Amino acid sequence: MKKTFLSLMLFLLVLPFLYPSCSHAATKKALLVGINHYKNLPFYSHRLKRWITNLQGSINDVRIMRELLISRYGFRAEDIKVLTNEEATRESILHYFESRLVRGTREEDLVFFYFSGHGTQIPDQNGDEEDGMDETLCPYDLVPVGAANLKETRAIIDDELGVMFRKVKARDVVVIVDACHSGSMTRSIGGIPVSQLEETPAYYPKYIPVELAESLVRGKSFSSDIPRQNDIPTDQIFISSSRENQLSLEIALDEGFRGAMSSALVEGMTRRRDVTYLELYEYARKVIKDRHRLEQDPQIEPEKGKILETRIFAATSEIVLTIRPESQKPDAPSVKKPSPEPIPQKTKPEAQRPPVVAQSTQPPQAPTSSPAKTGVQKPQTGKPTASPPPATPEKLKPSPQTGSSQQGPQTAAQGPATTEKPSVAPQSPSEVKKRVLLRIEPLQGANSDLTKELEDRIRRLDYVELVHAGYFDRLIRGEAREGELHVRLLNRIGDVEIFQPTSNIGKLTNLIIPRLEYAYIVKQLAHISNPEPPFRVKVWVTDDKRRDFRIGEKVVFYFYSEKDCYLHLFNVDSQGNFHIIFPNRFYRDNSVNGGVKRKIPDESMGKKFEFEFGEPAGEETVKVIATLEPLRLDELGIQGFKQTFDPSGEMTVPSGVRAILVKKIEETLASQEFIWSEDTVVIRSHRAGAR
Repeated sequence: MKKTFLSLMLFLLVLPFLYPSCSHAATKKALLVGINHYKNLPFYSHRLKRWITNLQGSINDVRIMRELLISRYGFRAEDIKVLTNEEATRESILHYFESRLVRGTREEDLVFFYFSGHGTQIPDQNGDEEDGMDETLCPYDLVPVGAANLKETRAIIDDELGVMFRKVKARDVVVIVDACHSGSMTRSIGGIPVSQLEETPAYYPKYIPVELAESLVRGKSFSSDIPRQNDIPTDQIFISSSRENQLSLEIALDEGFRGAMSSALVEGMTRRRDVTYLELYEYARKVIKDRHRLEQDPQIEPEKGKILETRIFAATSEIVLTIRPESQKPDAPSVKKPSPEPIPQKTKPEAQRPPVVAQSTQPPQAPTSSPAKTGVQKPQTGKPTASPPPATPEKLKPSPQTGSSQQGPQTAAQGPATTEKPSVAPQSPSEVKKRVLLRIEPLQGANSDLTKELEDRIRRLDYVELVHAGYFDRLIRGEAREGELHVRLLNRIGDVEIFQPTSNIGKLTNLIIPRLEYAYIVKQLAHISNPEPPFRVKVWVTDDKRRDFRIGEKVVFYFYSEKDCYLHLFNVDSQGNFHIIFPNRFYRDNSVNGGVKRKIPDESMGKKFEFEFGEPAGEETVKVIATLEPLRLDELGIQGFKQTFDPSGEMTVPSGVRAILVKKIEETLASQEFIWSEDTVVIRSHRAGAR
């Protein structure tokens, strides 16, 4: 009996060594940093000629990220360290990285570092940067003005981060940084600026310029053992919110301000299960570029390798043991859950957000007619250049425009209050969906009666809802100069449409209406969305990453579906005109084979069917809808569909039908057992030489 007992004990002691995959259950540890309020903000930047203020969305980002790590990805609350506001000093961030992520983990553990806050650039310290600048994170105690050298700024430079991450060898390392390193907000083509964006209440750049008291001598501030960037391990995942020469933004969403990239990543992590790092990155980039219309381009490193195809937040041991049921994973939270670690909140509470103006409960109405049209129609995207224009609808004669903002820089006397951003109260999807939410700022230097008259005229449009605070889709801003009104229309993130100066409010309204019609149609199209598509379909234009073009450039539409399907390709131009470009006169049958990339126009069409960006410049939306069963548009309001096309070869939907058509498409897809998928790409044209 005694011998049997000893044998059993010996077997139990040896058992872990017989199954090494069970000897160490991988631990997942995270350090999450979110900073809204900075010790030395606000201050006025003479270089940028504007006030640099605190943020509103970073703590929201950290809170939501923490909740998701625990609820979905097997992180334990006690293994997540959160630093916010005054806790997130340079010393504290480096200390907890060392104690929690380096010394507190072992091989095969998973390490996650997340930062949401301001970023900046400083002169390169070791010659490893092509642009001569090091990207840095801004801790709470950053000294943006008056520091004698880099060390006194308290910044955390990217080379230091490289040293830190080389210490976590043989671990799975994930780094996400939602901060920016550039102070300019522009759109560019091939690196050349083509338009300047204006600030709006819907976004704020996550950037602090560092202005040193003395010229910085390279290599004097830190020891020479800071390595070059190319020494950073390539088997670790780094996702950043923008390129080093771009702004990253926090934006106003229904739930409040959030980092644009953070919210897109969280959405992808929530909606998609078993998503890989590459798939998550591509999902977030798509949201940023084509839903939020932002200029920032998220980055991922490495660009190639097996790690990109790894399931997000899956530790090495989990990858080996993926056949286990979810509940049996070694790092799953125990049944007895520890009390949640509270997120520190030592600063004053955030200002209360003013409520959004109540939305109308009336059903949305389609635009019943287009404004008066004059002049000769010019070819533009969605219109073949070699063909005559269709009989309906005619287009408004383009007004002289420039692609740049006319808003002057703020003065120091204005103070930080000029950059405060009103916050957003939640709205139900149905409320947001009904109309274009339009805010009209008082026209500077003009009699208040002119602003009121403009509001009264716009209010007559059934598809527009005027708001004075909170969420908005479009913003009208302008001023009176030399007896004329100089007015521009902005989208939420500052793209500007400048209208021809006029002293007549009626003429001004007629110039604005087509752009509001565009916004209305696009808003309806956006609600034709399938968050969990059964198969993948994709649309892109000329270059998968490009969104900006010059007037006169030719464009090619590409589309792809994983499955055999029936496919419709729509284009809504900047004037609200709705074009069906597939099927068309050359391809009346819209059934396409899966796994094959198609383009319009293709070689068989020759010069008969070309697309060229034409005046007026502005934003356009391209939407693809793919169904496994035919979606019969001739039963949804377009009589003779597939039999009668424009002389150009495509079809232009009449103004009185297009909004109704979109609504019927959405209702049909929702009410019947359609298996369908969709994709959208937003593009912009700019006038040649515009800045």
